[in-house]
Amino acid sequence: MGNLRRLSSAPRHVWVAAPLLAVLSLGAGCTSKKRSLEVPVQPVSEVKRQPSRATSYTPQGQLQGSEQRVEWLEIPLAFRPTGQDFERHRVFEAKGVSMDLARDFLSQRMLTGTAEENSGMVFYGGVLPPSGGDAVRLNVRLTLRPVEGVLELDVEPLRNDGARPLSVEEAKRALAAEQKRAH
Repeated sequence: MGNLRRLSSAPRHVWVAAPLLAVLSLGAGCTSKKRSLEVPVQPVSEVKRQPSRATSYTPQGQLQGSEQRVEWLEIPLAFRPTGQDFERHRVFEAKGVSMDLARDFLSQRMLTGTAEENSGMVFYGGVLPPSGGDAVRLNVRLTLRPVEGVLELDVEPLRNDGARPLSVEEAKRALAAEQKRAH
């Protein structure tokens, strides 16, 4: 009974707080049991992260370059390989990047041979680095997929590698095979 007197002489807020703390401690015990049944979360160092918008852009709002390259052409940091590379094509994509920013980035890093622009697509044919020289020419295509909000970058090196010219029949077969893969 002596213990009850000590408790009864305690202020009213202690009487309210004590049962609340007991309920919270029981609740904490339940959640820790639930967590033990869950799949463990990967540590932050192991999770592959997309670069944040802040790291993909300069303070002036332009795209930053990455260490990825196709031949001599630097790929913007916001672009990731799709894993859908074709025989000579390397394909990258970025979500939420505008066509204008990507064109500005590329125009600073290449001399264009020919350029075709349609709605949602830009094709640069036979581009070289600004220094020119004996670098491998590239075909570069930017395509906007507006429904997904994805910008696709397709880079094709134009190497000769000592290959002989194709006959007309061989060229038709190669074109048909490439069109099948593209669709």
